[in-house]
Amino acid sequence: MGLFKFTSASSNCNPSSFTCQLDRLNVFSRDNLSHNQTKMSLFGSIFGGGEKSDQNPRVQWIDLTSVEQFREAIDKSFEEPVLIFKHSTRCSVSRMALRQFESNYKSASAKAYFLDLLQFRSVSQAIESELNVVHQSPQILVLKNGKCIFTQSHGEIDADDVQRSIEVAFA
Repeated sequence: MGLFKFTSASSNCNPSSFTCQLDRLNVFSRDNLSHNQTKMSLFGSIFGGGEKSDQNPRVQWIDLTSVEQFREAIDKSFEEPVLIFKHSTRCSVSRMALRQFESNYKSASAKAYFLDLLQFRSVSQAIESELNVVHQSPQILVLKNGKCIFTQSHGEIDADDVQRSIEVAFA
């Protein structure tokens, strides 16, 4: 059984707006768990936490943490499909899209990179400029031969569409 604590991060939040940070309702457990396990948002308890799932064997995420690593991923796309999931750990829509994608993605044929936008903004900017794609969050991209051949964002992110784009492009 946990205690509930309401905390406000901003005084100018519009409660009628879905983009309002609704994850201010934090659940604190009395168990001796780590801080990350102890503090969960309201949306986190419904849709999962803000991080990628390490428990899903279908998606073997590779953390994308530098511009150099992004350029290596572009080079890799000449050999095999490359998938990049751009995620904002503070956004409930992004969290929901990530969980939905992870639970429905059935292929291990692509190298799957996970970009935490808040920690690695420079990588997101490099993706936008070097692949000539408009920044979105959440956003999923499929790369082939150094180019973005498929992208979806927000509620449009669909694991089946991603899989089809990979199958068609790499058949």
